[in-house]
Amino acid sequence: IDGDAEDEAEGARRWPTWLGAEIRATRGFRTELRAFLAECTTLGITPAALAARGESSDREVWVSLASFAVDYQAVLARLRGAHRDAA
Repeated sequence: IDGDAEDEAEGARRWPTWLGAEIRATRGFRTELRAFLAECTTLGITPAALAARGESSDREVWVSLASFAVDYQAVLARLRGAHRDAA
């Protein structure tokens, strides 16, 4: 999440403009993000499926969440098991 704010400063934007860095930095947003990603995992919704649903239903934030999920999964995959902490 912090990296996204840095990317935005350089002109790359993942999240909708209404969901600014100030909001994404809050504990509440991060809690909801974890819950949303956990629910997607429980329901078997892949990032690709989430992005497709977001595009077909004009929900820009779902496309953003899917992009974030891909990056998040890549980071987790690089971590050794002893260093993983879903929080």
